[in-house]
Amino acid sequence: GLLHTMSKTGYNRELMIYCPKGAGKKMKQFLDLTGVHGIDYKIKEVRGKFIDNPYFSISSLALDHDVACNGYMFEEKDRLRINKKKLSKHNIKGKEVGNLIRGKNVKVDGKLIKYKDLTFLEKGRKISFVFDTKYCSNVDKLIKNSDLAIMEGVFLGSTSVGKEMSKRYKHLTLEESVKAGKKGKVKELIISHISQRYEFKEKFLLKEAKKIYKNVRIASDLMKVTI
Repeated sequence: GLLHTMSKTGYNRELMIYCPKGAGKKMKQFLDLTGVHGIDYKIKEVRGKFIDNPYFSISSLALDHDVACNGYMFEEKDRLRINKKKLSKHNIKGKEVGNLIRGKNVKVDGKLIKYKDLTFLEKGRKISFVFDTKYCSNVDKLIKNSDLAIMEGVFLGSTSVGKEMSKRYKHLTLEESVKAGKKGKVKELIISHISQRYEFKEKFLLKEAKKIYKNVRIASDLMKVTI
């Protein structure tokens, strides 16, 4: 459906599709069977850091499910920002402002201005995604110190049925995800991928989750999140 929509709206670049190690062949078979609607695409199996530019990086770690599955983390790079109040005291404009942001000292009217005096370091943010897995060590590595973590919480582990089903189908329980979020000092945790057996019970799920960790929300359709 997504590829069909992209085709109809004139997408004409090569589409990069990233997937877990061992899943590329099956993904290509699926796309060839269902049709790609004229989209030029390339499939790349990834593990570890697979995108790295001056602004951010994206990494993947293998999770433990009954099929190949990755978790992902988006990490923004730390960057220098201009202290506008301090900058206003100097006659610095244009290219020189850019040099300060790049960590370079500048000369203005013969006077050396150090970038450290007019900038501050803004820490990059981290967003992590953990879906389709039983609890494993890579869950902790992915979400550690995340500004936002989006995790599955398919079943309630407080019930015998939920505990048994999460084990059988290799999924995280609500409680496992929330405990991991608390342990990893996640600033905001959003629980998604919830079993239909809990439909219309979001308030109850949230109440149970907040017994463990306060910085948690339950996902909803079309939810918007500001970091």
